[in-house]
Amino acid sequence: MNLPEKNNFRKNIRPAKKTRLSLRPLSANIRMLLAGSIVLGSLSLSSHSNAALPLPKPAGAWATARSPLPRVSSASGWSQVNADLWRSGTTDAQFSDKTLTVKQTEGRVILSWDSFDIDVSHLVEFKQPGSNSIALNRVINSASPSKILGTLKANGQIYLINNNGFLFGANSVVDVNSLVVSTLDISDDVFNRGITKVFDADSSAAFSGNGDVYLRDPNTGDYVLDTNGRRFKIGVYIEEGAQIDTDNYGRVIMVAPEIINDGTITSPDGQVIMAAATDRVYLQEADSENTVRGLLVEVKTGGEVINGGNIITPRGNTTLMGFAVNQKGLISASTSVRVNGSVRLLARENVPTTPRIFNKKKVLEATKTTRAGDQGDGLGTVAKVTLGEGSVTAVIPEIDDTGTAVAEQGQPVSSVEIMGQTVNFESGSAVIVPSGEVDVTATETPNTPDKLDIANSSEIIMDPNSLIDVSGLTSAEKSMESNVIEVETRSNEFADAPVQKNGFLHGKKLRIDIREGTPLANIQPALDGIKRTVEERSAKGGTVNFSSQGKVTLNESSTVNISGGAINYREGYIKTSQLVGVDGKIYDISQASPDLEYVGILGEVSKNYKKWGVTKTWTV
Repeated sequence: MNLPEKNNFRKNIRPAKKTRLSLRPLSANIRMLLAGSIVLGSLSLSSHSNAALPLPKPAGAWATARSPLPRVSSASGWSQVNADLWRSGTTDAQFSDKTLTVKQTEGRVILSWDSFDIDVSHLVEFKQPGSNSIALNRVINSASPSKILGTLKANGQIYLINNNGFLFGANSVVDVNSLVVSTLDISDDVFNRGITKVFDADSSAAFSGNGDVYLRDPNTGDYVLDTNGRRFKIGVYIEEGAQIDTDNYGRVIMVAPEIINDGTITSPDGQVIMAAATDRVYLQEADSENTVRGLLVEVKTGGEVINGGNIITPRGNTTLMGFAVNQKGLISASTSVRVNGSVRLLARENVPTTPRIFNKKKVLEATKTTRAGDQGDGLGTVAKVTLGEGSVTAVIPEIDDTGTAVAEQGQPVSSVEIMGQTVNFESGSAVIVPSGEVDVTATETPNTPDKLDIANSSEIIMDPNSLIDVSGLTSAEKSMESNVIEVETRSNEFADAPVQKNGFLHGKKLRIDIREGTPLANIQPALDGIKRTVEERSAKGGTVNFSSQGKVTLNESSTVNISGGAINYREGYIKTSQLVGVDGKIYDISQASPDLEYVGILGEVSKNYKKWGVTKTWTV
């Protein structure tokens, strides 16, 4: 699926007709659960700044002289054989001009570095045994963030750990199977057991940190300040122009107290997770009953995520998680006839030390969206999701997908899930999920979001000109003749028509308009066997669920579109079976009584070859 540019995306697929939400009884496709009140067109909110999101520019953190390529740590046990070759057991590192090649021969390796920087026009390439191979790269002797300004390539999975942060520059290119970038550590034990396995095993976190939010000068202990004199947060920063790509079914996981993306991240059939946290991040593999295909994620103490760039996961999932989640760019997934895409924007925190058990499985969940007091991280005391002006959050059916499925193969549903104590759709924001489901929850008890016996200040706010659109597609086009199916009628089809079981029509192929049907025979199995594309299956309108322990405020000119779509049929002719009754009259198959005997089909000539026991039929 080719997606238009972010600025044109919304106008290209925004429907011409809108359905306005009113105070009459709510449509079955819009559900509101409230402990407080609903306000329409009455609340005036101050506008939020939608200025560009410049990356922090520290005065000293990245100003020191740096190696253009990663430097091996003496603690790693690697010895320099010559100027171009380093060795560590089953891993070789070869330096050549502007290139570092790491050859990995085991499935999992742990590498230690004094620094892990890649300068402009420089390349670091990992050659690994396979796509499931993992190289954990830990920066242990540096007081500075890592700068990835050049190219990082790998045919397997690369984990990068630097407690001081990462910057992916405007010209950086990452092309790997999967990428994990974190300022929180992955212990050797967790790494060896698998970061996606340890929560189910013993409730362990995949990533662990000391709770620090701001970067300190290792020599003085003072906070590092940016060019505006503000404390510089430890984070992962991706500049506009940076490109991070994974293989199909790959994954990008970014973990830090602050994560700001202004670049482009693409993971087809995969997953992008940005989990902002200061201390612990937990991962769990979603089971088959979950609408998310991939990993579930929660945090102990949340940080801030800001997406001002592009995150594209065709047939995959994007999850932004933290105490403050700001979606100001493009997040796009897609849904095919067999697999769905999804987006989760979740502002919540506090995973219990002892998780509850449900169906014999540990439940990964957060329990809070509020804090008793300000923690000095600039995030306040309430967890908030903000969809900024001009942002697009979309899960779009792949209309170019030619795959088909029958009715009993349920269509996977595109979904967007948004949760926080406060959820704000700013003016000009758009959530577009044709024929999909959008769940928006404002709660102070994220583990029991439907608990509405007490009211609080939780709120969902849709500013003027904000949009949630789950309307059905209107782009599907078919021939008029596709409305006709041919059914060979035998005993099963005539189970409720005893007159026909041994009559002339037994074993005949009848042409039936599926829009009209026929009272003559049971054609449901044939109808169930009709194959349809995802474009056809996405013509029906979707569902929007608002659930709040406080208020839902839909300001004037905000739009929730749940209208149904349509399938367009080209001009053409339909020819259905015309039956000749024993009374000599002609009956269209749609009007043919099961209690009348039939002696022929208009337009058919049959000849019985008695010698061979064969009857041939021609249509004239």
